[in-house]
Amino acid sequence: MDTSHAGSPRTRSRREVGFAGTQARFHAELARDPTRFATTPEGFGKRLMSHATRLEPLLDRAFTMRPRAKAT
Repeated sequence: MDTSHAGSPRTRSRREVGFAGTQARFHAELARDPTRFATTPEGFGKRLMSHATRLEPLLDRAFTMRPRAKAT
């Protein structure tokens, strides 16, 4: 049973990628998709830094004080 709301951002995201099943089924499919996992330490680092780069401009909204050191 899908307990999410039809108009919720998660439901819309599943539809945008062409998935029509339940939230649980969607997560099960993601867990089996090998393209969702890094296969090397370098790949893991690259994926991690892509998230850090994307989130960097948003951090000032969430934190009044931040470390001076940048993520490297």
